[in-house]
Amino acid sequence: MSEVTAKAVVLRRSDSGESDRRLVVLTREFGKIDLIAKGARKSGSRLTGSSEPLTLATFTWAAGKVRRFVTQVQPVTSYPHIRQDYGRLLAAGAVVELANSSLPFESPLPSVFDQVVESLRLLDEPRPWAPILVWTLERLLGEEGQGQSWTVCALTGVKILSNPAWCSPGSGGYVADPESAPRGFWVSAEALMALGKVGSLPEPPATIKRAQECLRVLVRVWQHVLETRCPACESALDALEQERAPNQTLDTD
Repeated sequence: MSEVTAKAVVLRRSDSGESDRRLVVLTREFGKIDLIAKGARKSGSRLTGSSEPLTLATFTWAAGKVRRFVTQVQPVTSYPHIRQDYGRLLAAGAVVELANSSLPFESPLPSVFDQVVESLRLLDEPRPWAPILVWTLERLLGEEGQGQSWTVCALTGVKILSNPAWCSPGSGGYVADPESAPRGFWVSAEALMALGKVGSLPEPPATIKRAQECLRVLVRVWQHVLETRCPACESALDALEQERAPNQTLDTD
């Protein structure tokens, strides 16, 4: 069997056999792939730490006809600051959840890998996590080909005329006439304008106006795109709502 080496983010792990782990990892060169880490559940195994989700490492694997078996691993980072903060951990979990749920196996998208790694790096820094998550979820929508029209009607091109405004993920975002896209929800015009601004930025801002509402909108859009619930995203939203209660300045410019 030939060996392959690539840097990867561990998106998910599960038990396999008596002591192995099955890993779902995201690589830049090969996309999302399955790896088997033999003996990773044994005490003292060199694969144990590097087979945890939210770990960036350089993996070498032997590529067989059906399975890929990890032969070597060199840890890069386990994002220690993310693991020390509950909100950051939930935000990071939301990022890898979407990467795992939205990407097909073995379909490389280097820009998505770069976005995930960059977002985890930012979440590992001592800065508010909510703007980073909102920025990431909005950018990943674009990578998925599901970018929304936040500030002009997706059907007519007319700018936002009402507050609250009607958002219809199936129609592509803001819709001026709710009757033309009955499947949607009401959201403040301020939140949609904030999302439109965030989507144009090369990096997340320090703060986002109406961050909680923006995140709620993005979670609903992603659930429409994936046609299923996003438990990690919902948990991150819950954490933000709990944090915001005693800290009303989070959503200010």
